[in-house]
Amino acid sequence: MNRLFQDTRFALRVLLARRGFSTVAIITLALGIGITTAIFSIVYSILLRPLPYPDADRIVAVWETRRTDPQPRGSMSHPNYLDVKAKVGSLESIALATTGNATITGLGATASVPTASVTPGLFDVFGVNLVLGRDFTEDEDRPNGPKAVILSHEYWRTKFGARGDAVGSTLQVNGAPHRIVGVAPPSFDYPGNSELWIPAQNDDQSCGRSCVYMSAVGRLRAGATVEQAGTELATLAQQLEQLYPKANTDRMLGVTTLQHSITGDVQKALYILLAAVGMVLLIACANVANLLLVRGAGRRAELAVRSVLGAGRRRLVTQLMTENLLLAIIAGGLGVVLAIWIVAGLRSLAPASLPRADELGLDGATVIFAIALAAVTALLFGLAPALQLSRISLAESIRGAGRGTGGGSQRQFGRSAILVAEVALSIMLLLGAGLLLRSFGRLTNVDPHFDPENRYTFTITLPDAAYPTPERATGAILSMRDAFRAIPGVENVALGLGLPFSDIRFVSSFRRLDKPEPAPGEGPVAEFDVIDENYLRTMNIALLRGRDFSAQDRYGAPAAVLINQQLANEYYPGEDPIGKTVYVGVGLGFPHKEPRTIVGIVDDVPQTDLQQPASATIYTSQAQVGASFMSFVVQTRMTEQQTLSAVRRQLAAIDPDLPLELTSSMTALVDTQLAAPRFYLALISLFAALAAVLAGIGIYGVVAYLVAHRKHEIGVRMALGARAPTVVQLVVWQGLKPALIGVAIGIAGALATARVIASLLFETPPNDAVTFVGVTALLISIVLVACAVPAWRATRVAPASALRAD
Repeated sequence: MNRLFQDTRFALRVLLARRGFSTVAIITLALGIGITTAIFSIVYSILLRPLPYPDADRIVAVWETRRTDPQPRGSMSHPNYLDVKAKVGSLESIALATTGNATITGLGATASVPTASVTPGLFDVFGVNLVLGRDFTEDEDRPNGPKAVILSHEYWRTKFGARGDAVGSTLQVNGAPHRIVGVAPPSFDYPGNSELWIPAQNDDQSCGRSCVYMSAVGRLRAGATVEQAGTELATLAQQLEQLYPKANTDRMLGVTTLQHSITGDVQKALYILLAAVGMVLLIACANVANLLLVRGAGRRAELAVRSVLGAGRRRLVTQLMTENLLLAIIAGGLGVVLAIWIVAGLRSLAPASLPRADELGLDGATVIFAIALAAVTALLFGLAPALQLSRISLAESIRGAGRGTGGGSQRQFGRSAILVAEVALSIMLLLGAGLLLRSFGRLTNVDPHFDPENRYTFTITLPDAAYPTPERATGAILSMRDAFRAIPGVENVALGLGLPFSDIRFVSSFRRLDKPEPAPGEGPVAEFDVIDENYLRTMNIALLRGRDFSAQDRYGAPAAVLINQQLANEYYPGEDPIGKTVYVGVGLGFPHKEPRTIVGIVDDVPQTDLQQPASATIYTSQAQVGASFMSFVVQTRMTEQQTLSAVRRQLAAIDPDLPLELTSSMTALVDTQLAAPRFYLALISLFAALAAVLAGIGIYGVVAYLVAHRKHEIGVRMALGARAPTVVQLVVWQGLKPALIGVAIGIAGALATARVIASLLFETPPNDAVTFVGVTALLISIVLVACAVPAWRATRVAPASALRAD
C-alpha cells in the first residue's frame, strides 16, 4: 500500500511537470470516455434496464397476424383473446388494451385526456396493486355494462387532491358519468402514458374475430418460458383456424417479451451507435498511446538510470501503468460530467418514436460502467508503451542522446501500426456517416404526394351520450367543418380519418364482386380511410382518373369509394377499375354491407412510413360512414397558434364541451418521418468528425515527432543539396504511407460489415461508390493537411544549425 501511495504521488508529479501532454491526453480520453458512457447509458436505459415492474422478464406481448407478415407483431381480436386466456396454460394472466383520448367535463375547463380501454386483469399482468379501490369486474367489461373508470396516481393527485373519497364518486367521461373504482400506483401509465382506464366492453356480435385492434399483454406463470408459450399459442392458432376458417385462416399467434416488443425496432440502430462510439474510444486510446510513445523518447534516460539503480522491469511497468491509470481516472471523472451533459442534450434531440426516452439518464450501473471503462482504457493505451519503454537500457539511452533518429525500428513500427488502426477506424466511421448523409438527403427529397405547407390538423371526438346516432354525428361533423371554413383567413377545411403519418390507422378486408369469393384467409386487405369531398383539393392530392366525392355522396345514396393507384395495380392489373363494385369490411357507424362502386383513382400517398411505398388504399365518403370522430385539415396562411385559437373559439360556440385533440401541423407530421434518421445521422456524424480530428492530430503528432528526431538527417540532406520539395515528399510520405494502409483496411472492413448499416439506409446501397470515393478523398486530404505543417517545418531546418547540434 505504501508503494502504491508513492507511485501515485510520483505519477501526479510527473503529470503536473508535463502539463501540455497531460492536458491533451486527458481531454482526448475524456471525450472518448464521455461519449461512450453517454451512448452506453442510452443503450442500457432502453434495451438493458428491466422494465419497472415486478418480475418484468415474465411480462410478454401476445399478438395475432398473418403468417406471411414480414413484421409479425400486432394486435388481437377479443374472441381470440378469450380463447388464449382460457387455453394457454403457460400464461398466468392476460389482458387487452388500446389507447385513445377521452373528453372530461365537470373538472374545470373541458379537457382531452389520454385514456386506455382495457379488459379486467391489466394490473395483475404487470404485478402492481392499486393504491385505492379495485380492478374492473367482468360485469363492467360486458357490452353496455356499468360505466367505470380507474384514475392514474397523478390525475388523482392533481384533480382530486389525493382524497380517499374520490373512489366511489363519478367522473364525466365522454359525456357520461363513470364511477371511479380505483387509483393506479405512481408511475404506472401503460399503455401510452394513459391517465385514465375504462373497460373496453367489446361487442363480439358486431366486432368479432375479424375485428383486430387491441394489444395483448400477459404474464408467464412461474417457471414458464417464452418458448413454451409460443408452442402453446402455435397449437391454439391451428385449432382456431379449423374452428373459425373465415377469420383465422392463415393467422398465427406469437409472443415475445414486452421489453423486446417495445424496443425491438431500435435495437439494431442503438447497438450500431454503441459500436461506433466504441471505435471513437479506440481511436482516442490509440492517440494517447502514440503520445506516450513520443513522450517516452524523452524519458529514456530517466528510465535507464532507474533501471541501473535497481528498478526491475516489473517495477518500471508498475510505475508507468500507475501514471496511465491516474490519467484514465481523471479523464473518467471528466467523462462522466461530459456524459451527463451529452445525455441531457440527447434527451431533447431524441425522436418521439424512441422508446423509454423519458427514462434516459445516468444511474449507478452507468457510473460503474464509466469506472470500468476508465480502467480498461488505461490498459488499452498504456500497456504496450509501458512494456516497450521498460526495455530501455542505459547504453541505448546514451547512444541515442546525441542525435535523434526517430527511435528504434520496433518503436517506429509500433507508432505506424497505431496510426494504421486509427485511420482504418476513422474511415469506417466516416463511411458510415457518409452513407447516412446520402440516405438522409434522398429521404428529405421524397415526394409525400401531398402538400403539407400551411395546413394544420386536429381531431374531434363526439361523445356517444350527446351524439347517439350516426346521422347526428355525421351532421355535427359537417356543420363544424362549414363553421371552421367561415373563419376569416381560412382557405379550406377538409375531413380525413387517418391522415398521413398520424397515429390513426385502419386496415380493412374487401372483395371484388365481379370475381368469385376468395377462400378464407386469402381475401385482399387494404388501408382504409374516410375523407370528404374537400380532402383531395385541400391536401393537394392528385385525382388521376374518374371523379372525386361530391356533396351528393351521402348516406342513402349509392355508396362510392376511391382507390389509390397502388390498389389498382395490385388488384386490377390491365383492367379499368372505375365502375367496378366491391364489398368493404369496415363501415364504422352506418350499416355497410351494400356494394360500393369505385368512382375514381387517386395518387399514392404513403400513410405510415415515408421510406416505404404507399399501400393499397380505399377511401370512403365521410357522409356515408357515420364516424363519430374525425380529423380536420385547415388550409390557411395564419400561424398554427392563430389557427387553433380561432378554431377553439368557433368550436366553443358550437359545443363548449368538445376539446381539440392531436393538434399538429402537417409539416410536423412529415417531419416525424425524418426525426429518427436525423438523430442517428447527427450522432454518427459527430463520432466520425471526432474520429477524423483525432486521426489528424495523431498523424500530425507522429510526423512532427519524426521531423524533430530526424533534424540531423534532414540537415545533412539539405547540406548535400537536397531541395525543399524532396524533403517535403520525404516527410509527407512518413504520414501518408501508414494512412494509405489504414484507408485500405478501413474500406475492406466497411465492405465486410456493410449489412450492419444497410437497415438504416434509404435508397442508398451500403457500398455506394460516390460515398466511398468522397470519404477516401476527404480522409487523405486530412492526412495531407496534418503532414503539411511538419513538412513545412522540415524545409526550414538550417543545415549548419543541424550539424552544430550533432
